Amino acid sequence: MKASIPSLPLLFLSPLTSSLAPAAPPQEPDKGSDAGGAPITLTLEVDQIVPGEGASSAGVVNWMGLDRALDMYNQAGGTGGAYRRNLRLNSPDSVQLRDDLLTADGKGFTTWLTVMGTPDDLASTATGLEFDTGLPPSARSMPTDPGAWTDRLIAELTDLQAKTGILPDYIEIWNEPDRPEFFSGTLQDYLTLYTYAAEGIRDTFPSIRVGGMGVAIASATLGGTDPALEELARHAALNQVPLDFLSWHHYEFTNALALDHTAEELRTLTQAMGLGSVEMVVSEWNIHPSTTHFALDFDRAEGAANLAGFLTTALDEKVDRSLFFQLVDVFGETGSPDLQGGGMGLLTTHGVKKPSFLVLETILPMLAEDRIRTTSEVNELGVRALATRSGNRVRVVLSNVPVNTDWLLEERTQALGYSSADFLTIVSPAFKAAPSEPPTVDELVAAGLDLQLATDALEIYKEFKSARASRWTPRHVELKVSHLDSFTIGEVTRFDDDHNNLSSASLGRLDSHLAGAADKATRLTLEEMADHLTSIGYPTTYEELAAQSDLMAWGASNGVPLAQMESLGRMYTDRLMDNKLASEDELNGLPFLQVTSETAEGSGLIQAGGLVTLTLQPHSVMILDINLD
Repeated sequence: MKASIPSLPLLFLSPLTSSLAPAAPPQEPDKGSDAGGAPITLTLEVDQIVPGEGASSAGVVNWMGLDRALDMYNQAGGTGGAYRRNLRLNSPDSVQLRDDLLTADGKGFTTWLTVMGTPDDLASTATGLEFDTGLPPSARSMPTDPGAWTDRLIAELTDLQAKTGILPDYIEIWNEPDRPEFFSGTLQDYLTLYTYAAEGIRDTFPSIRVGGMGVAIASATLGGTDPALEELARHAALNQVPLDFLSWHHYEFTNALALDHTAEELRTLTQAMGLGSVEMVVSEWNIHPSTTHFALDFDRAEGAANLAGFLTTALDEKVDRSLFFQLVDVFGETGSPDLQGGGMGLLTTHGVKKPSFLVLETILPMLAEDRIRTTSEVNELGVRALATRSGNRVRVVLSNVPVNTDWLLEERTQALGYSSADFLTIVSPAFKAAPSEPPTVDELVAAGLDLQLATDALEIYKEFKSARASRWTPRHVELKVSHLDSFTIGEVTRFDDDHNNLSSASLGRLDSHLAGAADKATRLTLEEMADHLTSIGYPTTYEELAAQSDLMAWGASNGVPLAQMESLGRMYTDRLMDNKLASEDELNGLPFLQVTSETAEGSGLIQAGGLVTLTLQPHSVMILDINLD
C-alpha cells in the first residue's frame, strides 16, 4: 500500500487563512459544517439499461470448512461465482486441496488456484529475513530450475485430475510477488518463471486459463520503471506466451479504481498488443489487509460500505472478476468473540452474518438484473450508487466511503507529474498570496502560476477540501429519476452507526449463545470422528474421545498409524469449522441480529417530483426500492 503523508494536507490547507489552524481530529467534523463536502446529485437514467453481469463477476477466497459456507454464499445469490484458494508448492496440502476444489466445483463455483512457493531442493537461497507472514526465505526465492518447478505444478494438477476428475478453471502464477515476504526475485525472474509455467499449463491442460501476477498493488513495478502488470502484458505479446488474465489485489481507498482506471488502461494496452480478450481481475480485496489495525471495521457498517462501494466501482470500471478476501473468519485468528473484530470474513466462525454479508445478500441478486446508468455532474469518489431494474422496480444501493485525503492528494499530484511535496512547494505561495478564499484562477495566475497549473491546483484544492469535510460528517444526496415525476419509494434499509450496527447490538448478548454453539459443534465433530474411527477398525465412542486431552497420543496408544491420524487431524479441523457454521440458522435468527427497515419518511427521505433528497452518514449504506408508476 502507498505510504501516507500526514503532514502534506496541513501544508495544502495553509492558504485557507493567514494563521494556520490544525486539522480536525478524526472524531470531530470541520467546524461550521453540518454536512461533509458538497451536496451530490445522482441521476438514475431509468430508460438506459445494460444487461447484468451475473454472479460470475463476484467471488470469494477461503479454505477448509467450505460446505456450509459456500451454501450460504449460494443462498445469498452467488451461484456461479469464483472460489479461490492457494497452493504452496514448497509444502503442498494435496489432500486438502482436492477436498476444497471438489467441494467448490460441486456447488457450481468457478475454481481459481493461486500457485506460489519454491520447494527447498529448487530454492536459489535458504537464507534471508524472516517475516511473521508470507513464505520462508527458501520458498520465496526464484527456483534454480523453473522448468522443474513447472513440472511439480503439473504433477499436482495431474494428481488432482486423476483423483477427482476436475481441474481448476483458472491458475494464477504467484501471490503478491511485489512484497518481500512472498518473492525475493526480480521482475525478470518472475517473467521467466511465468513463461515456463504458462506454457507448461497450456501444453498439458489447454482448458485452464492462466495469468498473473496477483500483485499487492496494481501499480507495483517489481524494481522496473513501468507497472509490472504492463510488463507482463508486453512480455506475453512479444514472446507469444499465454496470458488469459491480469490480476492484482486491492486494499487501498475503496473507490480508488474510479480514479486509477487500472482495468481500462490494462485492457487498452492488451488489445493494442493483439493479445485478444484478457480478463481484468481483482483476485483479492477487502477493507484492510489484516486485523492488526481497525479490526472492528470488518464487523461494522465500515465493512458494508466498503463492500458496496468497491463492487459498484468495480462494475463501473468493467473489472471482469473480483474475489473478496475472505468468506469466513479464520478459525482462531484472534480469539475474539463473533462480531467483535475476530477476523476478515463476511461471516463469523459460527456463521453470523456481518453487515457486509447482509448487504451482499442484496447486491448478488442485483448482478443478474439489468443495470441502470447512473450519472453525476461532478467527479464523485466517496458516494456511489448501484442501481438495477426488474420490471417497474428500481433497486438502489447507495454507499458513502469518505475519501482518504492523503491518498487523494498523492494520486492527483502524481497524475500531473509531480511528487506531492514538490507540488505543494510550488503552489502554496500563490494560494497564500491570493486575496480570495477560495482563490480564483486569475488570482493564482497573478501570483505567479501559469494558467494550466493554476486551473489544476484550484481543482485539486476544492476536491481536497470537500473530501476533508466529508470524512466525519454526513453527505447530502439528491437522487434524480430521469424523465419521471411520479413514483413511490418502498422500505429503506440503512447500515450505519445507528442502524443495523450488529456488532454494537450483540455486545455481551451473544456470549451464552456462542458458548452453546461451540459446545454443540465440538460434540458433533467428535461423534463424527468416533463413527469414522469405528468404521475403519478402531472402535471408540464420543465419550472416550471427549475425555482425551491429546488425540494424537490416543491414536498412538490405540495403534492408529501416524499418517492416518494426521488425516484425521485435518478431518477434525474441517468438520469442526463446518459444524460451527451449522449454528448460523439459530444465531442469525436472534432478535438483536435482525435487520430492520424503515419507511422512506422515517429514514429522512424527502420526495418532490422526480427528486429524492436524503442524507448518508460516513461509512454507511442505504438500500431503497423505487416503484415506477
